[in-house]
Amino acid sequence: MPKRTVLIVDDELTLLRSLRDALRAQGGDMDVLTAGRADEALELMELTDVDLVVTDLRMPGQDGLSFIATVTHKYPKTRCILMTAHGDTETRNRSLSNGAVSFIEKPFDLDKFLSEVNRHLTPTGGFTGRSLVGFSLLDILQLVSMSQQSVTMTIRSGASVGSMYIEDGVLIHAETDTGKTGAKAAYEIVTWSDGDIASSRGVATDCKRTINIPLMTFLMEAAKHQDEAKRLKPVEDLGRLIGELLQLEGLSAMSVLFTQTGAEIHSASNDDTIPHAAIGAGMTNAYNALRNSTAESEYVSATQELTAVFAECAVQLVPLLEGRFLAVLFMANPENVSSVKEAFKAHRGDLVTVLSEYEKQFDLRGGGLENLDLSELEEALDGF
Repeated sequence: MPKRTVLIVDDELTLLRSLRDALRAQGGDMDVLTAGRADEALELMELTDVDLVVTDLRMPGQDGLSFIATVTHKYPKTRCILMTAHGDTETRNRSLSNGAVSFIEKPFDLDKFLSEVNRHLTPTGGFTGRSLVGFSLLDILQLVSMSQQSVTMTIRSGASVGSMYIEDGVLIHAETDTGKTGAKAAYEIVTWSDGDIASSRGVATDCKRTINIPLMTFLMEAAKHQDEAKRLKPVEDLGRLIGELLQLEGLSAMSVLFTQTGAEIHSASNDDTIPHAAIGAGMTNAYNALRNSTAESEYVSATQELTAVFAECAVQLVPLLEGRFLAVLFMANPENVSSVKEAFKAHRGDLVTVLSEYEKQFDLRGGGLENLDLSELEEALDGF
């Protein structure tokens, strides 16, 4: 990790030295600078890159709130923490509005101070942007709601881009680069888990008004959407993985089945002669074949029956996660079976990882096949 620089600003010299010494005593790659006034701190920042500023509220000259606003404007990558003995709601909201990432009330426990500084020096996950490192998007929107601000936010997450427009704490419009607008766009944006945010004060006068929801009301609904998105993520990941596998030459369609219930999790086809309805029917047959097969000879017979159902298609059954899931592969040209098997084997670990997450999210362990001995069948299949 590169060396990090912390600047502490406080006119109480005894406290200033104590905090400096405590941070230095931790060791590691950290430089600790001190200043007794905001103007002294700004002079230091012109000479040295500072990662984190910890400043008192009340100081001679420029106060802490104004100082944070200056730092946020001149050094947008520098994060700021405000210390104060006056921890009222208005001061807290103003500090967050001016760009602070955290707020520490005096008198404070030294361990808590060190923990807070270290947390903002080594953020993990969440969104980044001006003074927003490590926050979730819902956290950021809650801060905007508390201060009743008017803000335009542009959010980037991976290849996705979205914008949210908030006027006096009311969400009035949202849009994504995929063409979604209004509430649908807003609820999609809040499911993004990380990325970067650029924000500016105010909303353009010609901004569309497709929503009229107080932010706090929206946030309660958005939390539900986030939970549902997290719950369904393994299903979406499985869909993407199957889409990649269907690029293999010779593989026409693929289904994944949760064997305890026979339920189809996801299936897809790139062959018009094998529509989705047929995949589902084939999956039911495949499931029955698996339950009734305990030896290689019976498995071959079952495969022949399935092949007859799909005319010229070859069908391969692949148990996953100790037989709790089943991948059903359909190949339009049996001559491609060997190459498809080899390529599929390389992706098998990815499938197991996704299905493990699926089990955790839906709490599916331990039901349905405990008494069915699939060892011989799995041993035969593992040989391909």
